[in-house]
Amino acid sequence: MTNKDEYRLLRAAAEFVDGDPGTPGFAERAAASVPGSPAEVARALDEALTARERAGKARFAVAAGDVRVEPTSSGAKVSAGILAASSGRQVAAVRVMDADDATVAGVAMRVIDLDGVSTVITDQAGRADLRVTGESVFIQIGDYSRRAGSREVAASGVVALHRMPARSSYDYAAAHAADVLLPAADLGSWQTEAGGVAFSYQARRGGGDLTLLVRDEPAGAAAAAAGTHGVQFDTWGPSGGSRRWIVPLSPGPAGLAGSLYGTDERWLDRDSVQIREVGEFVGDLGDALDEVVWRSVNHADDEATWQAISGRMDPGRHRAAVESALEHRQSS
Repeated sequence: MTNKDEYRLLRAAAEFVDGDPGTPGFAERAAASVPGSPAEVARALDEALTARERAGKARFAVAAGDVRVEPTSSGAKVSAGILAASSGRQVAAVRVMDADDATVAGVAMRVIDLDGVSTVITDQAGRADLRVTGESVFIQIGDYSRRAGSREVAASGVVALHRMPARSSYDYAAAHAADVLLPAADLGSWQTEAGGVAFSYQARRGGGDLTLLVRDEPAGAAAAAAGTHGVQFDTWGPSGGSRRWIVPLSPGPAGLAGSLYGTDERWLDRDSVQIREVGEFVGDLGDALDEVVWRSVNHADDEATWQAISGRMDPGRHRAAVESALEHRQSS
């Protein structure tokens, strides 16, 4: 068997391992899906599983013109960049090196751009290239799905936040503005739905505004004080790791809504979206308390809502984190 034939078999095995749910009957499904003799299939599967273990897990965003090196859970390194192609389109180039700086062939990874999700397999040099669309792409190695299932389910968690063109009205993306909350014909295509929340992102110079709308109110929310309920979610910027946010919700023309100002979020983890009482979110942050609260308060469109939340919290570490973030916002 030539090197090219061996790689074709490894590629088929890697694609199978990536898409298989790992339930009983793995060997039988592999024998039916991967071409080759039983010994060849067994060897290719072993190499694919070993490659997945060597590569570990990582997910991150990279912007056009940038080169990023991201460590993985196994100590490996993923180098990624977006390059201009001769055709005028862009190419995402990714390379995987294990903890011993050896290339890793046969690693399945997901590359997500504005056109959707593509699965690529690293070659013998540990590389994978793919034409992409957009100013930033999201790369995922390993399965981060919170639900068992197929490759499509596992890849569905991260989606692009489409950026609406800038408009003259400063309040367009604010939670208290009626036009962003109503189902206008020019707005629906820019919204991203996740976990019962509609996300709308408007681009601006120096950042953008992210508005959240919940049309189906949580039980008891309508009669509760503003800011009692909120949304927690994870995002990625154009190049970097994930960021967690908490956005309090207040009554608006079309439901409960909240906004962030001055952010640059490009990717949303749909599986991370939750709607609960803000105090519960704050109480569950653990070591990330100060970071998430500071970021959420200082980018919130409505300072008064966070002040009201702070006033209802019991004295202690969680209330102190909110008060500290509010003091910083007021002094800046």
